[in-house]
Amino acid sequence: MTTDPRQDAAEARTLAEKATPGPWEYRDDIDGIYVCSIAPDAPRYGDDDRPVDLLADGREEDWRFFARCRTLVPALADHIDSLLAERDTALEWIRKNATRADVYDALLAERDALRAQLTMKLPCDVRLPPHTKITKGCSLDTLLVALKMRARQEGKANE
Repeated sequence: MTTDPRQDAAEARTLAEKATPGPWEYRDDIDGIYVCSIAPDAPRYGDDDRPVDLLADGREEDWRFFARCRTLVPALADHIDSLLAERDTALEWIRKNATRADVYDALLAERDALRAQLTMKLPCDVRLPPHTKITKGCSLDTLLVALKMRARQEGKANE
């Protein structure tokens, strides 16, 4: 077992590819207890076409596979559990923060709508007596600035 799940997975895959083809089956019958391959192309005994007992008569690759499975299978199961825990943590974070994201998106939409209003263009000329003219096509901001300046001037004049 390593701390690298990719290395463990690669080792498991290599061992499985070298071993007798599967699927394998555990049997407890009149001939005894044995493990055999039930694949169509699996090795068979002589005339009665019985499957080869991979524990007793298997190849070295099969024995290596058996021996390594005792530690490799739990290691891969641990890696799977770890990945599932990470996935669950990520899903929980998304669930908790989705409403915040929705609020953020709503605020952005509201901001964009306000910006659109502020960049509205005047549909016609606007005259502010005595001598100010804001022309058609200027932004609404320009008109608001002119009105504020005029209010300030009038306030100063009344003082």
